[in-house]
Amino acid sequence: MASVPRRRCSRRAGGRRPGRWRCARCGGSCVGTCCAPGSSTARRARRWRGRAPTRRTRATPGCGSCRASPARRGTRCDDPWYPGQDADRAGAEGHSRLPQVQGRAGVPRSPERDRLPPLQARLPDRGRHPGHAGGRGEAAGGLMARAGRVLVVQPAFLGDVVFTSALVDALAERFAEVDVCVTPRGRDAALAMPGAARVQVFDKRGDDAGPAGLWRAARRLRERRYDAAALPHRSPRSALLAWLARIPRRVGFRGAPGSPLYTGRVAAPAGPYTRREAALARALGAEPRPMRLAPRPEWVRAADERLRGVSSAPAALCIGSEWETKIWPAAHFATLADHLAERGLTPVLLGGPREKPLAEAVQARAGARCLDTTGNSIGEALAILARSAICVGGDSGLVHAARAMGVPTVALFGPTAPLVHELGPKERAVTLGLDCSPCSAHGQRRCPLGHHRCLRDLPAGLVLEHCEAVLA
Repeated sequence: MASVPRRRCSRRAGGRRPGRWRCARCGGSCVGTCCAPGSSTARRARRWRGRAPTRRTRATPGCGSCRASPARRGTRCDDPWYPGQDADRAGAEGHSRLPQVQGRAGVPRSPERDRLPPLQARLPDRGRHPGHAGGRGEAAGGLMARAGRVLVVQPAFLGDVVFTSALVDALAERFAEVDVCVTPRGRDAALAMPGAARVQVFDKRGDDAGPAGLWRAARRLRERRYDAAALPHRSPRSALLAWLARIPRRVGFRGAPGSPLYTGRVAAPAGPYTRREAALARALGAEPRPMRLAPRPEWVRAADERLRGVSSAPAALCIGSEWETKIWPAAHFATLADHLAERGLTPVLLGGPREKPLAEAVQARAGARCLDTTGNSIGEALAILARSAICVGGDSGLVHAARAMGVPTVALFGPTAPLVHELGPKERAVTLGLDCSPCSAHGQRRCPLGHHRCLRDLPAGLVLEHCEAVLA
């Protein structure tokens, strides 16, 4: 390659110091005396030409052919005429020694046009280009907002999964995919969430129990490469699961046992559970939404088959609960079933396999015919609730699922407080308000005082009055 002619600079010629050299083509001054013929720096530069530089020197605008040009410094390329930012602009203007840039020939470019927009990791091209906004050239804000993949970890009880449907629905408006990680008993409730893309089952008391099971579950989640995790469940196991899954952003409640593994901590507001879900949604840039569930078509078909012999509208009685202190006595359920049958409704008993003896006791005491559906799947129970005219039961997951589906609901509270639930116009909370109530946040196996008066003394007549109010 022919050497570029150089001339010695001076103060009168605009050089910074006598002894420096200037390029005869572009007039740019060299960085040091390395361009001086015969200098040791020039010999080292020739010897190390084509290798990666140990440090980057300050760029000086030039023509791209002298060592003062950023087109020649700080780059490693087999082509000695590797086009830098200024070299591209010179080539576009038709310089004889520089290549023409494809698609830009004859069009001068400004530094603003050379600057590329910042890229986001692993986001699809669609929705990020302005041309995708209806072809009008404006930014596609709505499509950009639906980029990314989020995991919601809620390995708690059925009612907690129902509350989390508000968070999933909110995040589904903000992100492209929202997955839900639940235990096997919360699987059907998660499948009923319209905003859930996938349901990840974490069997923390079965196949995924212990450290080895936790590692296997985290490895399954890692394959999805989530961008963020929302952790409404406060346990350290949930936080450790998200951390082992290598989710870079983990948002949970401040002061939770698993908060040391969070990357973002949100203050849990007092009041209804849905406000806490709303706080997590806002922390991830989403607008809060109400609870919402929708049964799947196969569940609806199974429910229709079960209700084939029912001539009147069903009245769902959720007789069971995870905690014994939340269960209303069988005699009271039987009395309420008779009153609802007189109103023209068909009492339908809902619950798990453990509630089978309780359902038999209600049927034995009730004069009206009651349809026993205890022991069926949660998905089928959700479909029956969606078909019901009213739902009555304790503070249980099925009762809150009925609320999430817009069914008129009467919830019976004894050991727990109704203040943690945001009730709608067709929802009622019935409680005696004893001095010993509430005695726990989630319920207990046995009454601490041994009398269980909070639900045992709750009469069926008072519950019926609230049923008449929501049915009006």
